[in-house]
Amino acid sequence: MQKEELKPCPFCGSDRISHVQYYEFDEIVNYVLCMECRARTRPLRRTIKSAELQKEFEQKAAEYWNRRANDGT
Repeated sequence: MQKEELKPCPFCGSDRISHVQYYEFDEIVNYVLCMECRARTRPLRRTIKSAELQKEFEQKAAEYWNRRANDGT
């Protein structure tokens, strides 16, 4: 699975965008964060099953970030 390129922040226009991932008990939490204005996607929380599943959640967080109301994605 190829890593999706992240669009600039829809609020401030910054291209300083990062994937954030951390572990909380037996869950992995992923979201995308703007390092300028701190806007972010909702956290995706899942029980840790495999490395492949972790990549899937990182991809889903990128899809949430890149979705824009005006472009239908």
